[in-house]
Amino acid sequence: MRIVNEKYLSLVWSWDTYEKNGLQTVYDANIRRLVEALRKRAETDQLPEEEDIRALASELQQAGELLEQSMNNCLNAAQEVYSFAAADNKERRKRAEMIEQLHEHIGKPVILTQTSVPDLEGKQLILEDVHGIKAILRDGDDLWEALVDFLSPVLDYKPSNSHKNKQDTKP
Repeated sequence: MRIVNEKYLSLVWSWDTYEKNGLQTVYDANIRRLVEALRKRAETDQLPEEEDIRALASELQQAGELLEQSMNNCLNAAQEVYSFAAADNKERRKRAEMIEQLHEHIGKPVILTQTSVPDLEGKQLILEDVHGIKAILRDGDDLWEALVDFLSPVLDYKPSNSHKNKQDTKP
């Protein structure tokens, strides 16, 4: 559990094993069990009334949307809090701007400035997504994950002309 409670801050954050396990049980294991139970009933044609199933589907949709909103709030908060970890206000602004620029660079190449994978050193990878303080990178069919601090956007990127039709390339 991480608790920040300082004289001028009243921030309390609790994310321990109890919270994690509770969330995983309620919204992972129990949902799988529910769907499996409904599958078994469907096989024997013993499903509850259609109206009840539609209501259940609607509840699950609402829960998913609420959890998705909470997830996005957590990821956005992670980015902002991560920017606070810089040494001073100038560095904090710089880090926040860098994260914002990475969001605009999705789908374009980046280079890892730090990696423990020798094959990725100096190699251009495609930035697939920025997920909180982590970036998802594509190298062909392989996906990699790295902290946003370890990325350098390739700014002189020009899209390839590979999508052009062969007739367009003839002199």
